[in-house]
Amino acid sequence: MRVVLQLILAMGVVLLLSLYGCTTRSGDVSRTDEENVEKEEVIYGEIIPPDDTLDEDIEELDETEFVVEGVIGEEDGGEAPVYEQPYSEGGTTETTYSYEGPFYRVQVIASSTKTGADKVAEEVRMKLPGKMVYVEHIGQYWKVRVGDCRTRKEAETLRDELRNLGYSDAWIVAP
Repeated sequence: MRVVLQLILAMGVVLLLSLYGCTTRSGDVSRTDEENVEKEEVIYGEIIPPDDTLDEDIEELDETEFVVEGVIGEEDGGEAPVYEQPYSEGGTTETTYSYEGPFYRVQVIASSTKTGADKVAEEVRMKLPGKMVYVEHIGQYWKVRVGDCRTRKEAETLRDELRNLGYSDAWIVAP
């Protein structure tokens, strides 16, 4: 009797597996190559090539306001800044401006941790006082970028200066 029950149970398991778990579903078979590529992009995310193989980053810049010390005006070869007074609930305001056009930055590193990026950013601030240093979270990485260069030549000078300070992988991020 026990053998008969075990045999019936085994046949039931085989039947369930063949109906539900071991067959290919028609939805997976009809998927196009284009759908598979989109799925891979979502799973694997942004691909970042080694820094030493690139000289420019072709990411698009979003229109973001930056708090900047000092004034860049027409006498510096750039356009006059656009000043804004953002609303603050505490009753105080902070003067900010945004550029009217593209600018270059020089990327020093791309770190997988915010702590590592903050540490390098602080080192750069100590070595280059007066230069704007940004820590930006893009994709899976924290990127340390320096400067608001209006021309490519200005960015090349800054890149060379950073390389001389020991940041050998520094490279220009295009607008």
